[in-house]
Order: sequence, then C-alpha cells, then structure tokens
Amino acid sequence: MKYLVKLVFLFSFILVACSSQPPATAAPTQRIVSSATNTPLPTATITPTDTPAPIPTQTLEESTPVKPSVFLISWDGGRADMVYDWMAAGQLPNFANLAANGVRAEYAITVDPSLTASAHNSISTGSYPNRTGIVSNAFHNPNDSFYWYRQGFFEPLDDAEPVWATASRAGLTSAALFFPGGSPSFPAQTADYTIGYGVRDAYSRQVKVQMAPFEDDWAGSAPETFSPPYQGSFVIPEVARVHVYLYDPTDDGVPNHDAVLLNIERRFEPDIPAVHAGQWSPLHLVKSTSSGADFLVQNIDLERAVPEVTLFHSAVYHNTAAPRELLEELNDKFGFFPAGADSYALEHGWITDEDYLTMLERASAWMAEVSAWVYTTYQPDLLMTWQNNFDSAGHVWFLNNERQPNYSPELAARYADYYAQAAVAADRALDIMLDVIDLEQTTLIMVSDHGMAPVHTTVYVNTVLEWAGLLRLDNRNYIDVDRSRAFAVVSGGAVHVYINLLDHERDGFVSPEAYSGVQAQIVDALVSLTDPDTGELVFQRVFRQDELSFINLDHPNAGDVFAQVNPGYVLDGWRGKNRIFEPANYYGQHGYDSALPEMHGLFIAAGAGVPRTGEVIPPISVVDYAPTIAQILGFEPAPTVDGTPILALIKHE
Repeated sequence: MKYLVKLVFLFSFILVACSSQPPATAAPTQRIVSSATNTPLPTATITPTDTPAPIPTQTLEESTPVKPSVFLISWDGGRADMVYDWMAAGQLPNFANLAANGVRAEYAITVDPSLTASAHNSISTGSYPNRTGIVSNAFHNPNDSFYWYRQGFFEPLDDAEPVWATASRAGLTSAALFFPGGSPSFPAQTADYTIGYGVRDAYSRQVKVQMAPFEDDWAGSAPETFSPPYQGSFVIPEVARVHVYLYDPTDDGVPNHDAVLLNIERRFEPDIPAVHAGQWSPLHLVKSTSSGADFLVQNIDLERAVPEVTLFHSAVYHNTAAPRELLEELNDKFGFFPAGADSYALEHGWITDEDYLTMLERASAWMAEVSAWVYTTYQPDLLMTWQNNFDSAGHVWFLNNERQPNYSPELAARYADYYAQAAVAADRALDIMLDVIDLEQTTLIMVSDHGMAPVHTTVYVNTVLEWAGLLRLDNRNYIDVDRSRAFAVVSGGAVHVYINLLDHERDGFVSPEAYSGVQAQIVDALVSLTDPDTGELVFQRVFRQDELSFINLDHPNAGDVFAQVNPGYVLDGWRGKNRIFEPANYYGQHGYDSALPEMHGLFIAAGAGVPRTGEVIPPISVVDYAPTIAQILGFEPAPTVDGTPILALIKHE
C-alpha cells in the first residue's frame, strides 16, 4: 500500500505530500490507539482520557517465522515526572497507552554530566563517559591549543561501541537516525543505515526586502495579478540569491499586494506556492546538495513609496546519510533537513513563540516520517531514532518561579501551555511511527537522556577564574595562553576547568610541582562562590580530576577540576565579562547532578516480549539499554558495556 507522508505544518505551513512504496513483505501494522494526527493541539487543561484499551492479540500461523526487532526512540529532555504527569492528564494518549500495555520505570538515571552528547553516547553504547570519552557537550582535548574546545556531538567514541555497530557485526541489520553519536562522519561507528543530524550551511536571519517595479524579466508564465507587481531579492551568503515576486491576486478593484513567490531563479514555476503574510513555505536553495530552508513571510508593508517585504528564513541545512543510495532517496522523498526550533531567533525577536512551536512541530513530524519510512523500507532488526520536542520546549518555556526573569503567573501559564503543546507534538510524532510498528514482532523502547530544571541566574565561570588571577585575557578578550594557568569549558550546569600543565598541554607552563596548588586554587574559587542576592552556595559539588571515578567521568578529556552548580544557576563560558552574575536569558537547563529528580529521564517499553501489565519498575540506568537490546535480539554485547539487561524486558523472552 502507498505510504503517505503526512507532514503537518500548523499555522498555515505550506507543504507538499510525498509518497513511497514499501516492500510487499512489510510487516502488518499493529496499533494501540487511533491516529490523532489531524486533531487540533490540546491545551494544558485537557480532560483525561478513558482507561487505555489493551493491545489486541495478533494470531499468527505456527509456521510463520517471527523476526524480532527493536525500535528505540530517545525523547531528548523528557523529564520523567513531567512526561508522566502529561500522560496522566490525557495529553499524551499514545505514550499513556504504551505504558498501560507495557512497563515503565519510575525513572531512568542518566550519566554525569546530564547532557545530551554525554548521555546519548552512553545510551547507544551502554558505557559511561569514562569509556566513551564524551565527557560533556563541550570539552577540551590536550592535543589542541589551550584555548580550544571540541563539541561532543562531533567527536568519535574512544573505548566504546554503539549497540547498532555491535548488532551489525552479529549479522543483523541496524539503523541510527539523527542519533547523537550516529553520523556518517564516523564510519567505524555507523549503522547499516545512518542518517545524521543535518549539516548547517547558513544561519537563520530576518531580512527586509526593498521591492521595485517588476521589470518583466522572469521566465515562465506569471500568475494573474490585478495590480502592477513588484520584484526584489536578497542573498544568503555562500548559499544562494533568493528572488521575491510580490503581486495582487484579488480582483476587488483595490491594489492589494498580499501574495509572494520565492525562487532561486527569475522564473515562474507552476509548483511554487503563493505565500501570504503569516505563512511558511519551504524552499530548496542548492540543488547539488538538496540544501534548503523554511521561509516565513512576516509582513508586507504597502504604505511605503515602494513596498517592503519582511521575511524570516530558518537556518539552511542539507541531509547527511550513508550509504549513498539512502541519502539520494532521502533527498528525493523528503527534501532538505528542517532546522527545528530556533532559540537564537526567538531571543532576538525575529520569531514569536508560535513560530518557534511551528518550527519544533515541523522538525518533529519530519523526523518521525523519515524514521517510519526507513523502518518500513529497509526493515532493520534494530532502529534507534531521536526527537527533540521536550528539550527545545524546556529551554525556552520552563518558567515556574518568581526568581526567574520576567516571571508573572500569567506568563508562566502561557509558557506552560506552549510546553504542553510541544509535548503533544511529541505524541503526534509517536503516532506517525506507531502507524508502521508491528508490536507483535517489535519491542518498542522509549527513553530520554536527561530531565530539565528551571533556571534564574547566569554565572560566568571564566570571570571567576580571571578575578582569581588564573585566567589572563588580551585586549580582544582572547585567552593569553602564555600567562593563563586555567580556563573553563562549560555546558549547561556543568564545567570542566583545565590547567595549562607543562608537558601535557601544547603550550603548557604550569610545573608538576605547582599543579596541586593551582588545582586547589580553582576548587576554592568554585566552592566558595556565593549568590550575592541570597548568600547561597552556587556550586553543588566540585571534583578534582583524581576523584572523577566516583561519577564515571575519569577520562583524559575531563578537566583537572569538574563541577556542577545547583539547579537554578546556569553556567556561561563567555570571557571578558565585568561581572560574575546576571539574570538568565532563557528558562530551562540540565547538566546537573544526575541523582537530582529534575534530571531523571523517562523509560517506557511495550510490544514483543514486554509484559502487558502496566507495571512501574524500579529506577534503571541509561547504560542498561544497550545490553537489554543485545539480549532481546540475541547477540553478545560489546565487552566495553557497563550496564546490565533490564530484567523486566528480558525475563519473559
């Protein structure tokens, strides 16, 4: 049967449906609840649903071979208690039905630091950061210049192997889709079918296009206009020039230029949609790479001598995938990788909260559709995919206490509703994937990498080091490597502080004899830091490097000092600030002590081999997922795995 891509763009998002033909041998779909894809987004006050119905039993002939498979979805930033509360309130019916007809954990304990790159690499490998080497979202490597740091999302694993690679070595077929740590850039740790997070070609921007009378120099047949049209253009640096055509499609006797066409050529084409103010439209910008962006027409100003069109375009992205055939088919069927929710644009006032939500929903639906397509087309034994709804929403909308900037009960209620709508979008994405999952033959596992905590105060750690005489900056606020004894690399609520050690760092000068004294000075500066408004201690815990085995973070990439602040504070590594504290400019963060309830993640499993009891099992660890998958699919886990199989999922096998 034809597989219909049902991308849902809310707020008049313009779309074109895509279709593909799955193999005739695709497994039948087994659903728990009916599709909710076309229903409106509910608000935070939805009436609870009825008790979930049990999963129907599928009758199979005894001779029919059953090919077990595992489908894992990671819901980035899905804080356990909040997701479970939304489920109880009836806002996540697909989540709730899976839990009611399977098992869920009280919560899942993440790794330290509780960050996306660290946790996801531990989820995929079953190994702690002291094996993976991904000790944070950002960290310093002593092979680099002292001021340099690396992004954990773009670094290969050290002494660990993703479970999808282990499965492939065991003769199974695997797929890793958008998963942090799963990228075609790392051939040694790819799945058989790998789609990475998209590659950015240009940042987002708001532009004001000055229009001019149309010169009739476009090829093709122009749409009918009842007033003289206008044209203009603008350049996305190193990507493309975008041409804008403004016309009046309404025969009402009044000049009313309210329709816009966008193209990278001066050409009218029948499949280019007219876009009105408040509407979105996708546009392919580079044919050779299938790069593209989503465009929002924000305003058409007709009061000027010549009209002005205000546009916002998302960041420009293209897909990355392996093998090559997969990339070509992905580009052909689904187009460019959507940029997702843009917090920078929201912070700078280029987009509204509603626009941010639309971008979140667009990316979520697109990734769910791609995941469903890969699952039906290639039928992997193991598929692991990623969604970002909860994390993107929590960072910008977790406003719930008076210490947070701009707090008011009214704004908090409004943001809580946006947060809930993002959660509902997650349930819709799950609905898309459930359409193609046969729960009689597939074990569906849903996890998250960490939770989320509200924040109120930003702390500039490098200013702490500078004021302690440990960090020296030049007149451009660059690190003076020859005079700096330490510098900090931060991620959320966690920080690694590195010492410029002789014969360890490339330009190190701190002698081994002086090392412990510098380390003690750093520890003292952090331990003694107090909030000037409340007098409370900022840092919850501070570790010297030789103490990091206590939290499985003892790796050469870790700092000479590692520390985590108390929830409410968020760290910033910016240099040259003349103050240590200032109000936070966003509302949610993670990276804190993994034992804190705010950092706990979700775990839900249903389908083949999972007891249909709705049982709530004791807390588990994120490093337990990889060995559990290996047990379900019948292969030996990698020898570097630290976790153990989750008994509730394998005792019924």
